[in-house]
Amino acid sequence: AASCEYLRGLWLGGFHETTEADMLADINDPKDLNAAKALVEVVYGGVAEVVTTEDLVRMFVLADWLQCAVARDAALHQLETSLAADDALELLGRSTPLPDGLYQ
Repeated sequence: AASCEYLRGLWLGGFHETTEADMLADINDPKDLNAAKALVEVVYGGVAEVVTTEDLVRMFVLADWLQCAVARDAALHQLETSLAADDALELLGRSTPLPDGLYQ
């Protein structure tokens, strides 16, 4: 958990979040479930198998949002080595902006 700034903050703050709405880590989109499970697995030192490109992108977005560098970098590395041209074009064409780190 020390590799994730968000979780480190929770540990140091007695698991009390700030009052800022953007610090809440609620996962509201059911499509994020696999990515969230993988993120937790990686943050706690495990190995996660992410099968689809979409889940890998969602994991990257969640890890970036929660400042989890280890999981974010792992997802980015996997995307760099396996992203097909069609998937890359689809990502670029999304109406919802993705984190800048994904466009490296």
